[in-house]
Amino acid sequence: AAEPPPAAGVVLEPLHSFSNAERVAAASGWAVVKGFWVFELADAPPSASFVAVRHWWNATSSGGWVDLTPRLSEAAGEEP
Repeated sequence: AAEPPPAAGVVLEPLHSFSNAERVAAASGWAVVKGFWVFELADAPPSASFVAVRHWWNATSSGGWVDLTPRLSEAAGEEP
């Protein structure tokens, strides 16, 4: 039988990347990565076309990045 993912059973909430990453780290031993999502606003003037949002995610023991925070569209039952 396949092993469950390291974060199986961890409760994850949309818009709570900080606490989600910490919960996943506690359950899996994975590191927490702190950074930003950077979005480009297509209709904004060039001097104001980017916005950054603080966001945390995890790094697996092999170094791969994993973001398990659910997207709002997933929480609402919509297709991404």
